[in-house]
Amino acid sequence: MLVLNHPRWDEACIGAPEHGQLLGRFLERHGERIHALELNGLRPWKENLAVRWVAQHSGHPLILGGDRHGTEPNAIVNLTNAGSFAEFVAEVRRDKMSDVLFLHQYREPMRLRVIETMWDIVRNYPEQAPGRKRWNDRVFYKQDDGTVQPLSAIWNGDEPWPVRYFLQSLRVMKNQQLRSALRAALADPQEVLL
Repeated sequence: MLVLNHPRWDEACIGAPEHGQLLGRFLERHGERIHALELNGLRPWKENLAVRWVAQHSGHPLILGGDRHGTEPNAIVNLTNAGSFAEFVAEVRRDKMSDVLFLHQYREPMRLRVIETMWDIVRNYPEQAPGRKRWNDRVFYKQDDGTVQPLSAIWNGDEPWPVRYFLQSLRVMKNQQLRSALRAALADPQEVLL
């Protein structure tokens, strides 16, 4: 199953009109090879509405997505009566059918959810195997000679002070009172809620 991810995200910052024109030309040329368009749980509501408009005009079903780089469950789920993944794929590919449900966390401010995801990425996971517990053991870089090393190898286990202060600022996500204040401060008045 081929799903076009982030169809209305102007990642290259070329402008919404030009991005829309390129997307339209792409779908005219390759649309019959694509089985569905993605609604993304970590993209703004306005963008997901634009994806819905494209799907209505192109005849593609919508399917969930969400860039799960953290531990939060996806904010959008597909609903199906299929008994297997193969049956679900057939619903989408053959029947062009897909029902999606936006979950409660999609109403949270997007900026807050991104910060929470960042915290999930960089926090320690003591239950993991050695070499996977700390974030700087899980992030790798390629040296000039082609060998791959975790960041902890060049930092001798300790982050540089700017990184350490940034990580400490992310730790505030544990404090529920501060999290409530952040929820209010990071709310986007332009974002339309479901």
